[in-house]
Amino acid sequence: MSRLRVSHVHFVLFCLALLVVSPLAADTAHSTVPATDASALVPMTCFAQGSDPSLVEAAHQRFWDARLRTSLQPPSGEQGFTFNDADRWSVTATDGAGLGQGDPTTLTWSIVPDGTSIFGYNGEPTSPSNLRAFLNSIYGSQAVWLPIFQGVFDRWSELNGVSYVYEPNDDGSPWTSTNIAAGQLGVRGDVRISGHFIDGNSNVLAYNFFPNFGDMVLDTGDNTYTNTSNGSLILRNILAHEHGHGLGLFHVCPVSQTKLMEPFLSTAFDGPQFDDILATNRGYGDNLESNDTVGTSTSLGSIASGSGVVVGAVSIDDNSDGDVYAFGVSGASSLDVSLTPVGGTYLSGPQNPNGSCSPGSNYNAGDNQNLRFDVIASNGSTVLASVDAVGAGSTETLSGLALSGAGTYYIDVAGPNNEAQLYELAIDVAGGGSGGGNVQHDQVISDEQVRTVALSGFTTPRVVAGPPGFAGSQPTATRLDNVGASSFDHFLTEWDYLDGAHANESLGYFALEDGAQSLGALDADAGSANVTNAWTTVNFAQSFSAPPVVITQVASSNDPTPVTTRVRNVTASSFQVQLEEQEANNQAHVAERVDWVAIEVGSTLVGGDELIVGRTSNSITHVWASIGFGGAVTDPTFIAAMQTTDGGDTATLRHRNLTSTGVEVKVEEEQSANTETNHTTEVVGWIVIGAP
Repeated sequence: MSRLRVSHVHFVLFCLALLVVSPLAADTAHSTVPATDASALVPMTCFAQGSDPSLVEAAHQRFWDARLRTSLQPPSGEQGFTFNDADRWSVTATDGAGLGQGDPTTLTWSIVPDGTSIFGYNGEPTSPSNLRAFLNSIYGSQAVWLPIFQGVFDRWSELNGVSYVYEPNDDGSPWTSTNIAAGQLGVRGDVRISGHFIDGNSNVLAYNFFPNFGDMVLDTGDNTYTNTSNGSLILRNILAHEHGHGLGLFHVCPVSQTKLMEPFLSTAFDGPQFDDILATNRGYGDNLESNDTVGTSTSLGSIASGSGVVVGAVSIDDNSDGDVYAFGVSGASSLDVSLTPVGGTYLSGPQNPNGSCSPGSNYNAGDNQNLRFDVIASNGSTVLASVDAVGAGSTETLSGLALSGAGTYYIDVAGPNNEAQLYELAIDVAGGGSGGGNVQHDQVISDEQVRTVALSGFTTPRVVAGPPGFAGSQPTATRLDNVGASSFDHFLTEWDYLDGAHANESLGYFALEDGAQSLGALDADAGSANVTNAWTTVNFAQSFSAPPVVITQVASSNDPTPVTTRVRNVTASSFQVQLEEQEANNQAHVAERVDWVAIEVGSTLVGGDELIVGRTSNSITHVWASIGFGGAVTDPTFIAAMQTTDGGDTATLRHRNLTSTGVEVKVEEEQSANTETNHTTEVVGWIVIGAP
């Protein structure tokens, strides 16, 4: 498919940079206007603080004069800062034409080869792109800087219905005053990224075009990009902001350093924030989009008795969108469901035509929809319950719905308004299922939100969890809190240098009664300890015949700073454990409760479940490695932890591709102190449990 632009001309919205110690300025948007309207070849400019107000007013007025002559102006009565449905992608190389509001979309992206001719859309001379050489001079090689671009697109993909595919090819077709070649599979990306000299230091950082263009130009004459601190946060936030325009987002006000798409790019956070996420969910749906029917439902897996699943960071994007979730139970059960709109009240408003920021008005992002849900039987059609009892902004709840037997059931979430609404869905199952007694386990969904899991049959449970899956690429650690006889809380904590918001991850947990015991044919022990950043020795209540597998878990929030545990010197009688904050911190963490479970290596049956415990050789690094269970486990719950501290950098484990017979794991370092994430070899101990 070719997208020639000879019948259109462009206008560009860009911003000038502030000093590096101040919030960085970024650019905005591009759209199309009739070719006969040559006056629209005018950039909209964001100026540095202290610029002549008359220059700011004149430049921004030219932009809005140009936009008012296009067919893409907001509908009558719509505020300019809101997401305009007409500004989203309607055609891509992968999807073809006909895309509309709320449709999941696939975008390819490519880096143009150096030497590609780039027109001077900001008034700079037409000159060849030298972006690759520029970034190589900063990072050393493409192998270092390309993952930064990939990470930015991965983060956007976690937050809305856009999937990104890196297109390694770009044919170098020139960017002219009237044409930038459209995406073509195997030839060039939908989003083409280039760079050349724009105006040098301290002014324009980059500019970007609106869909169906989305292309980006970075100023390779600006040394702002040489600041690679905090995992190249400046570059990442510039790219994320620019691509926000490439998705169809305008600037939003006031400037409070709480939203990525504010006129001045801030380094007070990492990546898209709530307002940015809500806007793109309106345009493209959420990251589980296409689950509109029972036949295309999102599977939440089997929910064991006394367990639950929480789905967050999802949305209804309009009154025609429905989200359907499937879950299984192993027998007659009692079902509790809660559906909670997500979003508070904050100031939001447009950027004025003269370039100033409006003060905004109070916008309640939590009452866009009067959410409702149905519970549907295993036949996929019979509605067991319809819940629509409260108004917009309130939580809909269902308690004690009887599910007659084993099978797959469905929950269908919808709303009547032509608005986007983020929400959280919590499902809890009681009666029947696996677990209970002195062992309980499940594979649940976790993110940065606090989720509660019910426990049954315990007096003093010790709970361990993790490692999380790899749906979101940002480094993260598992945290538990409020562990008691009847429940515990779990959530994920990204490291301090990141934005804290994380994609839904698959997370296994394992609860065991305190003290020495036998699990079938295997000896086990469980306990807790008060731990700081100093190495603490923990003695087992029994002596194992050989060193067991030890899983440790932070199980309190005495200090909210993200933290993980590390273990060393595991013997048949004891082990050592300490807390680790991100590498850039001084490690002065308040003492936390650390729960631990120790089980000897082997396999056995426990309460009808197959339990397999194993340990790898000293071979697990930052590269994904396969672990075979040596047996088959249906609906497996997987727990693992490093048994050594051979590498001193702060690190956790992540897992992916969990099946009945195996899984992949890797060691994941964070980048608070430097960008390298290579990790030396470690021993990993693991537990898998499920139906035989």
